[in-house]
Amino acid sequence: MNLWTKYSLIACGAILFGACSEQHAGVISETESGKTLAGIVLTSSGKTSAHTSVYVIHNDFTAARDSVLFETVTGENGSYQILLENLPDGEYTVLFESGDSSLVAKESLTIDADTVTLNAQLEKASEIAVRIADYNLSIGDTLCVNGTLSCKIISSEDLLNGAVVLTSIPQAVYSTLSSFGNSETTIAVNVEVSGGSAYSISAQGASTAQRILSRTLPDSLQSKIQVPVDSAIVPLWISNAFETPFLMDDRGSVLPVQKTFDTGDSSLYWAVFPTIDLSASTSQKIYLFNETSSANSNGQARYALHWDSLNAEGIWAGAKAYAAGDKPDTVKAFPVIVDGKFAISFWTKIEKSAFSEDSSIALFTALEDSLGIVIRQNGSSTNLGVELFVDSDSLVISDTTIYGSSKIADGEWHHYAVSINGHHITILKDGKVIRNTDFTLSRGFGNVQNFIIGDSRLEGILDEFKILGGVQDSNSLRLIYELERPGQIPWAEVDD
Repeated sequence: MNLWTKYSLIACGAILFGACSEQHAGVISETESGKTLAGIVLTSSGKTSAHTSVYVIHNDFTAARDSVLFETVTGENGSYQILLENLPDGEYTVLFESGDSSLVAKESLTIDADTVTLNAQLEKASEIAVRIADYNLSIGDTLCVNGTLSCKIISSEDLLNGAVVLTSIPQAVYSTLSSFGNSETTIAVNVEVSGGSAYSISAQGASTAQRILSRTLPDSLQSKIQVPVDSAIVPLWISNAFETPFLMDDRGSVLPVQKTFDTGDSSLYWAVFPTIDLSASTSQKIYLFNETSSANSNGQARYALHWDSLNAEGIWAGAKAYAAGDKPDTVKAFPVIVDGKFAISFWTKIEKSAFSEDSSIALFTALEDSLGIVIRQNGSSTNLGVELFVDSDSLVISDTTIYGSSKIADGEWHHYAVSINGHHITILKDGKVIRNTDFTLSRGFGNVQNFIIGDSRLEGILDEFKILGGVQDSNSLRLIYELERPGQIPWAEVDD
């Protein structure tokens, strides 16, 4: 389930572009008339850039309204040539864009001679996040950066996150944006865009990202997770100097965040990446802004436990230690499970002495719906068992508990995840599936309103407990383990 979508009008055939010129690169013969634009396109390292698109546009061009005047693509040696037929003398703009839109350039063009030479050097593309509420933007409106190819149709997800992000923006000074809905509206801005940067625009003005955080995940993850994972939740420490952090990735997506733990000088947040595709790249980058208000929220983690009692070590933050006889934690009036699709993820350390013969310890129960996730000892062995109750005193999984062959009480930290999708259950321990099966319910799950974490019989520690809404497959849960486990790659601050 991917809650983030992009709509960039960067191709000749895009719906809102209008008619495109059919002029293409070629050799100009002596009998051809008109002015010629030619040049070479280089990368920032000075190498020639083949297959780069070149667009000639009016200076006030808006991709949702106007047509590209001329276009071509550079050859293998980075050169291009366009016959500017019937183009009056005057001032124009030329845009350059690599095939994946990650490298761009914008140059001014003056037409007053038969042949004009215009060379360009590509830079990293930039992003601009525009606060929706400040400009009365609505779902379905199209927002464009004037003088670029960048437009975005505002989606319901943009509205939820409070900002619409425009991508593939070249380095230049921009003074206006245009929105198209029931009417055309011009938004005055004043932002000087540098290559490879991110900006936030609101009624208070334009601001650049105060920090850029980056990390590269281990290549070994590519063999463990070979498909893209949607809506991946990642832990992130942020200085408390950022009272209301606003996060954006380098693909132009707003990252919903949820604060889970405060140390006084910094806080632990869970942020949601719309997609993590390790086959394409193991690098991640986040632009960090400090906004006066932040509308985004973490819709994937419906409940994230913030421990009030901090008396033991933890994986990421203050964990909760339970001793026999301790009162469990109760959360009331909080809907967490809808339509029988949810997952639970947590870390725990349980001592060998925690279990007596043939005993069980409940880690998650919801008494109103008689639903329980129970760690259970089966006879003389210590295995992970999951019991699901939907009627009081009634065990509904074929009159037995689903077990995974795995020791649980060994005094070591382990990550457990249980995912339920309708009538299917998956159990993981430390990123490995230990049970994956269908089951039968006497009746469906309801919307659980109250639940309890812990058990008066529990002797152990719980940490990073979270309940995830919607369908969570084994890859999503495996990635949570990989990103939270001890020794994972930390985020580092970078300059570019």
